Amino acid sequence: MSWTSDVLHGLEIRDEIEKRDSIYFTAFKQLSLTAQKPKGDTGNDGITLHSLISDKDVLINKMNTLHFEIQKLEEKLVHTNKLNRQLEKETAALKGKITSLTFEIAEKNKAIETINDELLSCNIQNNILSKTADDLTEENESLVQRWMERVKLDAEKLNDANELVQGK
Repeated sequence: MSWTSDVLHGLEIRDEIEKRDSIYFTAFKQLSLTAQKPKGDTGNDGITLHSLISDKDVLINKMNTLHFEIQKLEEKLVHTNKLNRQLEKETAALKGKITSLTFEIAEKNKAIETINDELLSCNIQNNILSKTADDLTEENESLVQRWMERVKLDAEKLNDANELVQGK
């Protein structure tokens, strides 16, 4: 809300209060007009000057009281408007923070998805490398076993040849 709308709103409240209390203003006006007429102690309808002055004093007191209440209400309105503006600013700041945090969460979720994809890729590569390592270990054992058999055969042939040479 702008200051102009605040002022207009305050004026509307003042006008409503004045309309509500317009009977007092009208009565005061009539009393003051009647009091100004120089017709002795009584007016047309038998009201004494003294009672008119007393009524005037009562109305002045009521007007002063109402004026004081209007001032208090206007101060309260100013305070309420200030509080509303402050709360609107805080609300806007919190909405901005929510937007920022929502964006941050979305970015972190994307990062988590990327890390999960990389982890899955690494697990697949690990499984392939483990299978390859197992296959190579098995092939190595097979080659060592074949080599050991060949060496064993060669050793037996040499032993047989050695026995033949010694036996002659």
